[in-house]
Amino acid sequence: MSPIRFGPAGRELFGLFQLPNAAEALGQSVVICNPFGQEYVRSHRLIKVIADRLARTGFHVLRFDFFGTGDSAGDDGDGDLIQWESDIQSAHSEVLKLSGNASTSWLGFRLGASIAASASLRVKAPLRRLVLWDPVADGGSYLRELEASHVAGVEFLAHWSQIRFEQTAAASMHHEILGFALTGELRRQISEISPGTLTSARAQQIEAFCDANTEHFRQLEKIFAASASASASVSTSPLRLMPIETKIMWATNEAMNSAIVPSEALGGILAALIGAS
Repeated sequence: MSPIRFGPAGRELFGLFQLPNAAEALGQSVVICNPFGQEYVRSHRLIKVIADRLARTGFHVLRFDFFGTGDSAGDDGDGDLIQWESDIQSAHSEVLKLSGNASTSWLGFRLGASIAASASLRVKAPLRRLVLWDPVADGGSYLRELEASHVAGVEFLAHWSQIRFEQTAAASMHHEILGFALTGELRRQISEISPGTLTSARAQQIEAFCDANTEHFRQLEKIFAASASASASVSTSPLRLMPIETKIMWATNEAMNSAIVPSEALGGILAALIGAS
């Protein structure tokens, strides 16, 4: 595993590049696109495990921090969806350069999955695979989920510190969610995410994984079914929704410091990417 910095001067991104075992090399690369904020904190362990297993299987793997997050340049709150789409493109170019491979797949989580879907339209040649875990299909609903989790967190803090709950929760949500900056511009951009963000994505194969026992799964099911009907007369990328039975608590206060490594989802995602070889 090699730490690297790439991207334009002054906006460098930090990444970790993993080489496959030479005897197992598949000539394929994977770029991993992180979720946002507290969801990234909780899924960090999962992302590391997936990257390690992909490298052992024979993939070149690049995972990186978006601008304004983690160890990349920029401060918390500097990034937005447009910048992060550009970051994925930079990571795509970098992994092709470092690996020498001609084929690349992207793996995105939650908001990172939706950003990847949008960014896929900007690459010259279609991706081999685009694998999306619990992608955001409705930005407004996603923001409401984050806000509900934030309010629960402030309520918990207020209970122990005797602060004024209503005032603190309302004031803090104007600029941050669960400890991470959420600017007005980023909030606006997220609110504009729609089903078309996913159905317009461009790749040879697109697969989304989601808990089958959620309203979000039923929403994605309708979106993908409508896309399949439209593709009968229009040339679009094939979309497949893969149900899993793992309940994920992405950003609730109760699960804030726990890790996510569900074996079922992990196995399905690995199989989807390995199937691209």
